[in-house]
Amino acid sequence: NHLVSEFKRQEGIDLSNDAMAMQRLKESAEKAKTELSTMMETTINLPFITADQNGPKHLQLTLTRSKFEDLCSTLFERLRGPCESALRDQAISKRDGLPKESTRLEIKLGVLTGWNVSRWAPACVVA
Repeated sequence: NHLVSEFKRQEGIDLSNDAMAMQRLKESAEKAKTELSTMMETTINLPFITADQNGPKHLQLTLTRSKFEDLCSTLFERLRGPCESALRDQAISKRDGLPKESTRLEIKLGVLTGWNVSRWAPACVVA
């Protein structure tokens, strides 16, 4: 939604009804999420995302880790209860920490739920 709304704000074109554009946006968003696990910002660049009477339109947007986490904050809050419930159901202690292969999102969720992430994740990764 963020990419669609930013493009609409910049170009005045709503991409939400264009299936091909939405697929490209989804793939780029996934790539950006992965890149933001190790970088502070990433650039989303989609040339020829659509066209109008004036010609082709391109999407180029810089997304920071901070903005991404802000966009995901409501999701993190909604997931807190189910994650804590799953931990209790599986009798997993918060002291057990997160596995070494945890993604940045899992680490962020760990911070929100009180998991001991310092045992597995370097301090620079924990937000």
